[in-house]
Amino acid sequence: MKANIGNAVIDNDTDSLGMIDYLASHAIISDHATHDIKTFCNFSSNDNPIQCQTANDESDRDNVIDPCSGVYTQTYLNRANVSEALHASVTKLKYEWESCSDFISNWGDIPSTTIPLLHEFLNNGLRVWIFR
Repeated sequence: MKANIGNAVIDNDTDSLGMIDYLASHAIISDHATHDIKTFCNFSSNDNPIQCQTANDESDRDNVIDPCSGVYTQTYLNRANVSEALHASVTKLKYEWESCSDFISNWGDIPSTTIPLLHEFLNNGLRVWIFR
């Protein structure tokens, strides 16, 4: 038996740092924002200093120029012809698709890491294929 996990959030700390490294290595966010995020932000905590928020705000401003950013993706995926082609929103929802929505606002049991669960799978003979 095996499990496939695609586009998974495996560990919030390493996933978030990996995203920052990716954005920086592709010149999507500035070196200054990258430095400050790595210096001031703790992805294990919801309680970060103001310098972290400032750095994230700067990276968001940097990201606006990237055609692969969420702004362009969200606009594209909410086009009627794209929605129809993807067979999305067949129930004619009254709100647009968003990559990070507040529609479900009380999701309180999300773990910051799934690594212990992966260990449990592997220790019980379940093969796991993780891909992105």
